[in-house]
Amino acid sequence: MIETRRADLSAGHVVRGALVSLGGSLGSRLLGFLAIAILARLLLPHDFGIVATAMIFIGLCRTLMSRQFHLALIRLPEVDRSHYDTAFTLTLIWGLVTACGLFLGAGLLAQVMATPEIEPVLRVMALALLLEGLQSPVFARFERNIDMRPAVILDWTAKLAQYVVSIGLALLWHSYWALVLGFLAFTLAHITLSYVFAPYHPRLSFAHARAFLAFGGWLSGTGLAGYAINFSDVTLIAMRLGSASVGIYNLAAEMVRMASDYLAMPLSRAIYPGLSAVAHDRTRMRLAFLDAIEVSLGLMLPIGVGLGLAAPEVVRLVLGANWMGAVPVIQILAPAAGFACVSHAAQSIVMADGRTRAMFARNVTVAVIQLPLILAGIIWAGLPGAACGRAAGMLMQGMLSLVIAAPLAGVTSARLLLTPYRSIVACVLMACGVIWLDQVVLIPAAAPLLIGLGAKIATGVVIYVLCHLGLWILSGRPRGFEHFLLARLMPALRRA
Repeated sequence: MIETRRADLSAGHVVRGALVSLGGSLGSRLLGFLAIAILARLLLPHDFGIVATAMIFIGLCRTLMSRQFHLALIRLPEVDRSHYDTAFTLTLIWGLVTACGLFLGAGLLAQVMATPEIEPVLRVMALALLLEGLQSPVFARFERNIDMRPAVILDWTAKLAQYVVSIGLALLWHSYWALVLGFLAFTLAHITLSYVFAPYHPRLSFAHARAFLAFGGWLSGTGLAGYAINFSDVTLIAMRLGSASVGIYNLAAEMVRMASDYLAMPLSRAIYPGLSAVAHDRTRMRLAFLDAIEVSLGLMLPIGVGLGLAAPEVVRLVLGANWMGAVPVIQILAPAAGFACVSHAAQSIVMADGRTRAMFARNVTVAVIQLPLILAGIIWAGLPGAACGRAAGMLMQGMLSLVIAAPLAGVTSARLLLTPYRSIVACVLMACGVIWLDQVVLIPAAAPLLIGLGAKIATGVVIYVLCHLGLWILSGRPRGFEHFLLARLMPALRRA
């Protein structure tokens, strides 16, 4: 039976799907913050550092597996059983090869990193990689039609399983093995639920292997270059500063990812199928893409800037006083990550158009420039220096993404860079207001931690919202982030 994508998908469907996905992800990340707050008090930076060092290689293997065949299913206008079977077969082979390679090479990798503890960790995590190759390919059906609710429920349930296992074992063992087995629990829950939502009887097939590999080949190269971008900082820190420093830096980066990448990815998961659906209509695709850029930055940039401004209070509250070394890392990475979220939306339009080679060239460029910046930063200033090099790479990646996407959207690079100007100006004014509150009004040092954090958040939200609305009104109320937000808030306010 041939499945055809819904014909009525529009920019509105893209934004609604993105907001559903974002809402679910917000709840998931709040749960993640709570779990980190507990685990940071049960485990040591060294424990987090061991797992983070192992995740360098897990990240490489997952990049090789990636989602390229899943994305190929989303992009196709029509799919049938043979497409799903081909995607399953290729993903399974990919997972088997990478898992076996990791299991057999675990001892050598432990010697290279001078961290013998990661050898058994890598072998256990290799099992998780093998399981990931078994996910139901039919789950792509939901994203093809921008129905993000099953993905939200799956993510929530799998994360809950991970945190329950990790926290429970950390209470019993106070060992990094709690994090490792929590990772395995997440994988098992994720795979099981994919079949609950999208039943599928596995069958091997290579019917469309050539077409899938042609699409996924450049995506694999893009993923490898992206891996070099995302893990070069942790790798260099592990080799030069040790596992305790890796633990502090990685947990700081994880908090930034929770507030930026992990929220931007759900937006991307809704944007890509929507743009693929309207790829034949350049006008609709341009409007959908511009809306996606405005919504992404309108939501993500203030979160990144706000996290950077409130980093001292957030770290002390969530992680505890022993983790204050993470504060400068968060202050540097969070604002850059808030802007870099545009790369997810830009990558969506490039993949929808089938030009994956451009994303590969972008990632290679960023990786080549970022690596020496991070190394120089570590030599110059330790962890904050590494964060500066990584932040420079994030900003470069976001800018190059917009430049690549502009001609595909039918607009100039300058127009695309100026599209979210209201969000950028509002964030600058928000930052000035919060810094003034902190430095001039001087929240009493004896005040409870929550009062200081609450004052910063309230001030930032009020300034950002008022400035955004003011600039929108002065601009003549154009179509954009404010339009979509008010269109969804006003009915709820009227009912209230």
